[in-house]
Formats: sequence, structure tokens, C-alpha cells
Amino acid sequence: MKPKLRVRHYDLELLGERGREMSYGELAHQALYLLEPLPPRAGKQTVSRLVERAVRRALALSDPRFRENFDEVAAFLTKILTRALLLPEVRPFFEEGVKALREVEIQDEKGDFHRVDRLVLTEEGPIVLEFKLGVRRQAHRDQVRLYQHLLEKIYGKRPRGFLLYLEEPVLLEVGKPAPGVLF
Repeated sequence: MKPKLRVRHYDLELLGERGREMSYGELAHQALYLLEPLPPRAGKQTVSRLVERAVRRALALSDPRFRENFDEVAAFLTKILTRALLLPEVRPFFEEGVKALREVEIQDEKGDFHRVDRLVLTEEGPIVLEFKLGVRRQAHRDQVRLYQHLLEKIYGKRPRGFLLYLEEPVLLEVGKPAPGVLF
């Protein structure tokens, strides 16, 4: 019998290691969940202060196996989240008075649960907002389309859907191609 090589794959989390994008992404999501509503017309300094507070709270709640330098991570996440939240097209989703559900779960026909990062409820209808750290992927658009499909069954109207890429930062509407952007 010829010898065979068998490779075992372990979940990185079991080994106590996680990818930067995954760990930082989870912290960014948690910080945006904990973020207080932004005052209307708040400047960069106010937004940065509120973001830093939310990031510090998220880090305090982080998995003890998280091996990064907290001050470096806080500075990095505060910088990218502040830049993203200062985009004029993003601000309305996070300002005081906006009715938004954070990390809301919806159930599909099979009984599987899906978590929407932010569901903004407006008079015109719901808006899906998904946060992403890292590079653009087609799977991200597919994820938002799935949420739109499921929420259309609940609300009777197809919600608008957006991807907020935090590091670029850029807000892309799903279903509408951005001029000059290949994705």
C-alpha cells in the first residue's frame, strides 16, 4: 500500500489564533453596535471621541485570547471608523433620532438565522447596512441581497441595501453600480 498524506484542518479559533481581518472585523462590529448616536453636524473631534469610547468598550469585552496590543488596535479602529462615519452619505444612518436596529437576526424559510449589522427604519422603508473590513467580495453583495429578500417578505417592500467598507472608506449601494468602480 502506498503511503498517503492526510492533512488535518483545525479551526484557527481552536488554536488560539485568528485572522486580523476577522478579529478586527468583530471588534469593529461590536464598536459600531456600542456607538452612541452621533449629534447632528458633529465635527471630527466629537465623532472621534464617541468612536474611541465605543472601541474601548468593545476591547474591554473582547475575547481574552485576543493577543493584539490594545492601544494600537484602539488607535487603528478609531481612525478607520471615524473616517467612515464622517462620510456625508454614512452620517444619516448613525445620527440621533434615527430609528435603527443593530445586529438584528432574521430567520429564513429553512429556519436558519442571519444577522443584519444595521437595519435603519425610515418612512420610505427599511434600509440594510452591512459593515465590512478588508477587500470587496461578491459574497458581500450576495449577503445583502439575501437580507433584502428576507426583509421584503417581512415588510412587504424590498429594502435598499448598502455595504460600508470601513477601511477604504466607501458606501456602496447593492443593486446600483458605482460609476467607475469595478466590483
